[in-house]
Amino acid sequence: MKWAYLVGALGIAGTFISDIWLDIDYDMGANVSLIYIAVLATIFAVRYAVWSKWWTNRIGKIYVIKSIILALVLAQAVVSVWCTDDYPGRGMIRFAIYSSGAIAFLPMIVSLVREQRRDRKRLN
Repeated sequence: MKWAYLVGALGIAGTFISDIWLDIDYDMGANVSLIYIAVLATIFAVRYAVWSKWWTNRIGKIYVIKSIILALVLAQAVVSVWCTDDYPGRGMIRFAIYSSGAIAFLPMIVSLVREQRRDRKRLN
């Protein structure tokens, strides 16, 4: 999979270099890239939630929640960027998604610290 990172980095660098000769609309490029990351994050979240046994370990439970929240944040951003940033219920939707994310990340951090401490104890 290193090739995907390489191709992506070269594509970004190539876009910056082509800006010398072409008029690049970085705002449009960023908006299109937002769609890509939102779609890919959603595919990952659905695939992980449906086809993985995430409930069998502590980190899996945390990761499925993080993946779903990230997909929701990105989907809300796509709607705001491409449709209108003042769609009906926007404030309530953003509040629910962002608050859920904040609530979810605190236990994630606590679990991460616990797992890191367990790993250190196992190594000693």
